[in-house]
Amino acid sequence: MRERILVTGAAGRIGTHLVPLLREHFALRLLDIQPITPEGDDEVVQGDICDLATMQKACEGVT
Repeated sequence: MRERILVTGAAGRIGTHLVPLLREHFALRLLDIQPITPEGDDEVVQGDICDLATMQKACEGVT
């Protein structure tokens, strides 16, 4: 089982380039306010990084 990491801004300019590279080595939980289509074993949390409840959900169980 691969280590799961959180990527905030996954649908943004940097995130869209970073996510495929990270996916080669980690299981991903992707967070963005924009809708994201998951690939493979990606987990997606849609919400605002400024919202405490969203961040608690997104951070649960990740390194």
